[in-house]
Amino acid sequence: MAVSGAGTCKLETMEAEVEIKANADQLPAPHDVPKAASDKIHDVTVHEGDWITSGSVKLWKYTIDGNVETYKEKAEIDEANKRVSLIALEGSHVLDNYKSFKVTYQIITPNSEGHLPDHHSK
Repeated sequence: MAVSGAGTCKLETMEAEVEIKANADQLPAPHDVPKAASDKIHDVTVHEGDWITSGSVKLWKYTIDGNVETYKEKAEIDEANKRVSLIALEGSHVLDNYKSFKVTYQIITPNSEGHLPDHHSK
């Protein structure tokens, strides 16, 4: 969805749903990602807080287009809704292209028949 007004501002939001057939405890923890994608993601460390607390800050080091980049993100965790938002704090590759950058993940579990709820109809 894109909204623009009088050429002075532009708001863009991209939304996608990805189904992963796994238990939540089977999904990779952030500190395991460099092991799974070591050719692109070299390191992720806790800069403030810890791995699982809302408000914690992580620093990622990765390669894109042959350049080593860094990206610092702050986690906002909503346990009641099983939602995690990662907000860019620093990172020229991302923030040179976007004024702000926020990724949100939500765990949605199937009902007893194995179907996901239709959250778009609410």
